[in-house]
Amino acid sequence: MLTAVTAIVALLGVCKVTKDVRASAVYEQRRDWAALMQKYRDRKDFHRHLRMHPDSFDRLLSMIRESLVVNTAMANLRGGPILPEIKLCCAIRWLAGGSYSDIHMFVGITRPSFYRVVWQVTRAINNCTELDIIFPIFGVAVAVSLQD
Repeated sequence: MLTAVTAIVALLGVCKVTKDVRASAVYEQRRDWAALMQKYRDRKDFHRHLRMHPDSFDRLLSMIRESLVVNTAMANLRGGPILPEIKLCCAIRWLAGGSYSDIHMFVGITRPSFYRVVWQVTRAINNCTELDIIFPIFGVAVAVSLQD
């Protein structure tokens, strides 16, 4: 009996208890939006990649920009803020059929950040009152809308 207890104590002494160490944060170099846009416009790839005209992209961005801006001080603790332009580009490219693995590597954000950005943009678009669809309810309104 004593030898079994001694063996267990010896075994516990040999086994080193290790604490799981969390990997350090990954700080990606994000794309320079101006350089990216210049490349898109020069190659005329913008419409092909995002399935929308650059002017439409800029107009949509102006409608939802305020919803996409984050607290810079807090974002600097996690690698810096992601520009609203990059956020919208990620979401539109993904909705246009792009692969998340290509998009998040291309713009320089992590995979979890990519999905967080897509949902943030989706919520911003859904909550934008300028994009609300208003259906005519009354007969007079329907007649007026048909005349337009």
